[in-house]
Amino acid sequence: MKKSTALWLSIFVMFTIVSWQARGAEDDKTLSVVADSWCPYNCDPTSKYAGYIVEILHAVFEPAGYQIKYNKTPWTRAIQGTRNGKYDIIIGAYRSDAPDFIFPKNPVGASQNVMARRKNDPWTYRGVGSLKDQAIAIVDGYSFGEELDVYLNNSDHNVIKLHGEDALRRALNMIRGATLHGVLDDANVLSYKIVDQGLEAVIALSNPIGDKKAVFVAFAPNIATSLERAKIFDEGLMALRSSGALDKILSRYQLEDWQ
Repeated sequence: MKKSTALWLSIFVMFTIVSWQARGAEDDKTLSVVADSWCPYNCDPTSKYAGYIVEILHAVFEPAGYQIKYNKTPWTRAIQGTRNGKYDIIIGAYRSDAPDFIFPKNPVGASQNVMARRKNDPWTYRGVGSLKDQAIAIVDGYSFGEELDVYLNNSDHNVIKLHGEDALRRALNMIRGATLHGVLDDANVLSYKIVDQGLEAVIALSNPIGDKKAVFVAFAPNIATSLERAKIFDEGLMALRSSGALDKILSRYQLEDWQ
């Protein structure tokens, strides 16, 4: 009886170890990808069009044996969770958003900041000084370059920091209701949201604000395989570009290759 019990115990322990090993191997090949909604870069995970960067990640990593698990998460939480190793990749990052992360050599887009404002508003951007006396909103955790970040993070200025997945929707509604002068964000993102909310007749985009900035996927700094994964991404992205597959992905979002 004791021998039989010991035998079954040994089998149970071996099965548990094998299960843990299999689960560990599976987890190592499942990439947890997070960001707040920043369509067309990354959109609703349940949508047919989950965002062109999400599609690029699938096209790059799945042939290499990985699975992509993409979820929407508020931006500050996405950065912190990836920094802590809870997630593997953030989407749509500037280098200034998370300078300690592992960045591939190749970006996945180019971002130009603008201000969404009421159409009858004659304001134009003429440097940081032109923001004086303007009630504007930004999504908390976003970076807009060193000079703008200094201004936006000064508590003396009338800047509202919005949180949550519906931050841009709320900001655009505040502009429509004339309780806010503008919201600062990427031109592609704001154009998408304005059309999505049916506000084309009410809200328009300002002239460019600051320089164009490269947009990246960024890998967790404290995961040992991040460097290897960043290399896989670089090689895969170049292959998509040379084969014409990248152009096909971008065309679904009415975009062209940022290069």
